Amino acid sequence: MALMRWLHDAREDLWFGCRRLTRDLDATTAVILVLACGIGLSVAMFAVADTVLQHVHVTTCGYTTDPPLLCALMVFGADRMLFSVDHPFSDNSQAAAFLRDAPLSPADKQKIAHSNSEHLLRL
Repeated sequence: MALMRWLHDAREDLWFGCRRLTRDLDATTAVILVLACGIGLSVAMFAVADTVLQHVHVTTCGYTTDPPLLCALMVFGADRMLFSVDHPFSDNSQAAAFLRDAPLSPADKQKIAHSNSEHLLRL
């Protein structure tokens, strides 16, 4: 019974909204433009985000702590990460030790260390 009442109220609210929009064409135009812009912007925003996630690779260069590594893994995934060192500003052995001891699976370490680079550079 509550569902029927809710459907009845929703139908009346929709009918009332349609009547109000037909009386004031300026408001109707504004509502339609705002909805169209909102839908268009959200679609464009998701399209840009998807494009970035599909075409950008991230390197481990410049950070040797777990939080940035895990954040990059959560956003881009292990398939989009590459191992690198910012020579001469970073220590090669420290960066290699960080990747070796990172809290990652052996498969993810292998991808980050060399497999992703080989795939990206077609080696």
